[in-house]
Amino acid sequence: MIPLPSDSRKYTPQTKVLVASLNGMFPDIGSMGIYNRRKISGSLSWSQHAWGAAADITSPRKVALVDGRIVRNTRNPAHMRYLDEVRDFLRDNQAFFGIRNILWRQRNHWNHIHADFNPKQRGTPPILGARPTGDDDMFKEYLTEVQKSLNDAGFKGANDRPLSVDGILGRNTISAMRDRDQASTKTAGLSITTERVDVVRSVRVI
Repeated sequence: MIPLPSDSRKYTPQTKVLVASLNGMFPDIGSMGIYNRRKISGSLSWSQHAWGAAADITSPRKVALVDGRIVRNTRNPAHMRYLDEVRDFLRDNQAFFGIRNILWRQRNHWNHIHADFNPKQRGTPPILGARPTGDDDMFKEYLTEVQKSLNDAGFKGANDRPLSVDGILGRNTISAMRDRDQASTKTAGLSITTERVDVVRSVRVI
């Protein structure tokens, strides 16, 4: 399970939606970090993690154990297979989540998957707590559109009822997102409209 922070300003709207969906599809998934105000390793450029606009995803502890030790690298086939499945899920739903980059099985990304989002954040990231409150408003607007799309496609909440279109990421919305994600691995699945994708892609941090 990837925890959502008590301070919601740490994550961008896209990141929140992805984390909720991954937790629904892969309940025991692990995280190596999301918000971290730092530069890219070996670079002078800011990492997308500095805006909370990227996620480093790894396998659960039980998959990564080898002889009682945590080994999250190529020496652990179970770890690699698990993250291959996560990578495939991200690729299948890349447009839905607005993912820009998926990095896996390459330099510095053998023990985790890195995913970041459109639009690319530029400039200097704010000090934590300085992000405009409009981010939360944008997340609610985006999630409202997601809930409408889920209802239109016939997905229901954990209570077996259509979702309340309220922009709240509760158990019913998460359950419907999980059902959508599971269906997308078998069929073309749900595609939100270009207009709805643009809603979340318009979020920028100054």
